[in-house]
Amino acid sequence: MQTASQVSKIISFLKTNPDQRFTAREIAEALIKEYPEFYAQKRLNSTQEFATNAAFVNQIVAEIGSRATTTIKSYSAIEIQDQPRPRKFWFSSVKTDLTLTSEGQDVADQEISETIETQSKAEIISEKEMYPLLQHYLSDIGLISKRLVETRSKKKVKNANKWLHPDIVAMQAIPERWHHVV
Repeated sequence: MQTASQVSKIISFLKTNPDQRFTAREIAEALIKEYPEFYAQKRLNSTQEFATNAAFVNQIVAEIGSRATTTIKSYSAIEIQDQPRPRKFWFSSVKTDLTLTSEGQDVADQEISETIETQSKAEIISEKEMYPLLQHYLSDIGLISKRLVETRSKKKVKNANKWLHPDIVAMQAIPERWHHVV
């Protein structure tokens, strides 16, 4: 389990303590005690220097909290209580619908790793690649659209750091109300 991801370690920890509620800090401290080599290596490999052990624990707590809404929630047996604060995590023995594979790994663990792989392999589409799709959609619903190229616009106020121009503008043409000159 030393090479397993942090999410797998969190899920494993919660499984071994079913129906017990833990804060992210309690989980982080338990994982650091249970996998000291892994977290020592993680601390060494980090680009950030940690002045104290508490700073490192805070980093792990933040990582656990950030993964709560993505990967951990996709695991149906993990429950998360957001309110009241602090957020609590636990493995629900009531919702356990796990079947073991021949290797002894949970099917749900396999689904999580597959989800992570597909998310990392997913093609990332840039915002600029979406403009033609949006313009096509706008034309389908009867709007005339135009893409504004903000790189050619002039900012009168330097360091304004404000959104000055929309990326796309659209209008609905109502020719029966317009004068013939328009």
